[in-house]
Amino acid sequence: MFVYGTQYYRPPNPPMSDWERDLKLIKEFGFNTVKFFAVWGWINKCHQEYDFKDLDILMDLCEDVGLKVVININIENAPYWLEEAYPEARYVSNDGLKVKTQASPGIPSGGSPGLCLDHPKVRLEAEKFFKEVLLRYKDHPALFLFDLWNEPHIEPTWYYKDKLFCYCESSRKKFQEWLKNKYKTLRNLELCWGRHYSSWTQVRPPERFGSYPDMIDWRKFWLENLRDNLSWRVKLAREVAPKHPVMTHVASSAYLGAMAYSSWDEWMLSLPCDKFGSSSFPGWLMKGDLSVHMFHLEMIRDASRGKPFWQSELQAGYHNIGGLNRTGTPFISDIKMWNWNVLSAGAKGLMYWQWRPDLLGFESSACGLCDVSGKPTDRAKIAGKMAKFVAKVKELESSKPVASEIGVIVSRNVALLNFAAERDQRLYAKALMGIYRAFYDNNIPISFIHTDILEETVKKGTVRFLYFPFPLAISSFEAQLLKKFVGNGGVLMAEACPAHFDEHGHCSSTIPGQGLDELFGVREVKSERTKRFEIDLIEKINGVKIKRIFGYFYREHLTKISPKVVTLARDEEGHNLITLNQFGKGKAILVGSYPSIAYEIYRDAENAQFITAFENLIKVKAKTNLDSHYIKTRIHQLKDGCYLIFILNLYNLPQIVQLNLEGISFDLAIDLLHQKKLNKENNRTILVKIEPQDGTIIKLK
Repeated sequence: MFVYGTQYYRPPNPPMSDWERDLKLIKEFGFNTVKFFAVWGWINKCHQEYDFKDLDILMDLCEDVGLKVVININIENAPYWLEEAYPEARYVSNDGLKVKTQASPGIPSGGSPGLCLDHPKVRLEAEKFFKEVLLRYKDHPALFLFDLWNEPHIEPTWYYKDKLFCYCESSRKKFQEWLKNKYKTLRNLELCWGRHYSSWTQVRPPERFGSYPDMIDWRKFWLENLRDNLSWRVKLAREVAPKHPVMTHVASSAYLGAMAYSSWDEWMLSLPCDKFGSSSFPGWLMKGDLSVHMFHLEMIRDASRGKPFWQSELQAGYHNIGGLNRTGTPFISDIKMWNWNVLSAGAKGLMYWQWRPDLLGFESSACGLCDVSGKPTDRAKIAGKMAKFVAKVKELESSKPVASEIGVIVSRNVALLNFAAERDQRLYAKALMGIYRAFYDNNIPISFIHTDILEETVKKGTVRFLYFPFPLAISSFEAQLLKKFVGNGGVLMAEACPAHFDEHGHCSSTIPGQGLDELFGVREVKSERTKRFEIDLIEKINGVKIKRIFGYFYREHLTKISPKVVTLARDEEGHNLITLNQFGKGKAILVGSYPSIAYEIYRDAENAQFITAFENLIKVKAKTNLDSHYIKTRIHQLKDGCYLIFILNLYNLPQIVQLNLEGISFDLAIDLLHQKKLNKENNRTILVKIEPQDGTIIKLK
């Protein structure tokens, strides 16, 4: 089934007296699934004692009503008896703060942010609780799956924005063991970090910024530590409750700023799970920007690597953003468009946060499809209408988005270097979002190609064009893959200073580094920090005449080292700024600045035209006769060879869309939302009417 549901129970909310009424109402509205939190500190009040009364009642009610249940096992809160027994397991910041547990927005019942699971005795008690939950509900008829970790991250970081975690003794020792396993000898570590030690006991994590290699290693350790923590939970679940799938969901794509600091990486965390998901609060954290919402969805989808992915939390109402201050309440049109984004991105589940507002805690009165009394709002009604539509369209359960042959490279090495150098990821985040936005604004789907899957992508030959934004840190292995990609006939466009640094943060003496000067056929003469500036193009890009684009942040002067290099743009002093080199069967284009960041900040149409100049390499696509800033399309394919075309109208007026389909043959087109056949204008063109701020699905047979 396509999962369409809502978060419902997180103790001590909502009142027990309303449970039966609320769950019946959720079912009547067309939802098929609810989520309950199994909160460690709430259930395990005393050592070796577990009180499951609340969950027992709720699970039985769901069986009676006909709802499936996702149990979110939450150990990111600690029973107070455990903190009292092991105070040394409290999270410790880089400046020595020891974080005591208390109530928080995520855990209104207390025990947050929990205790560090690197402490072996705390981990053992967490394992006992985990097994108790798994054993108790693994055979319950209402159970659908276990969500093993609610938004994985280093827990205290969201409440202490100026601090790094965790520096407790257990984490320090674990980091030392990680370094020993990675470097094998102390001498190898010394060579990488540029230090002299006489003993491993002298090696410690960096407590402040100032050098790259140790900070990069410290954050890599935490990324792997969280992945291993999740793998431990998955292993427990598969041992105790093997019949049920397991998943986790992240707060968002970490590549737009949170990866190094809060230490989650969707490309790593998706690996151990059966399903994967993400939270989204488009009207709050994404400031109503549908392109940002879609970025997160499509990044999480691609990071799931073919596994089913969910919108595990979707904003349902206004949010409290600090005390009594709050966001605006979403409109009905917002709920519709967020739904259409989720469906068109290819999700197989959608869960609202949440059915009704909490009555205790930071989120009290907020975050609900209902009001504080549990009465459904107009938002609940439109969500219910979407739930019933989704239930009818059985094709949504198995359809898969057609992978784009246009790829945007995503790099953990770049994100970590940016963090080590700048104490944040803002430059890289702007570059990634700017590239995505350029394609989104022009209704061109892309595939996110993480460097983790670059070898597989090059081997399969499924991508014909790669854009590498802000490519400052590249390993020698990644560089060889880029050469292979272009040599095999691919087109690579990279921004300024490729492989300026290696994956450890060592600066190259030649830029581009790692032998990429051979690939691009040029070397850097100099680069300088600059504000936004114009770049006049003197040659066409893939046959497209573009007069000028705008650069930002770096201006890189390039000199040719290969006679095959063609200059596409020079500055006013005659320095090469954009070059194209024929390498093997393909082409390598180097742009001596960051048009991606410029587009994210200034939205210059010329930059989007430049970035998307190779869109004609996509074989299967849907073009419209209208401004693509308002009309968005995504294409899915079914197992029987049929296609689903999603059409979204972002504009506040109805639109008649002429859809021109390339690479698709069909005999019949059906509008699934309105259940009617559409006229076929010629072999590949159909006309569709889309209501304002709404969407539809066209099935092609």
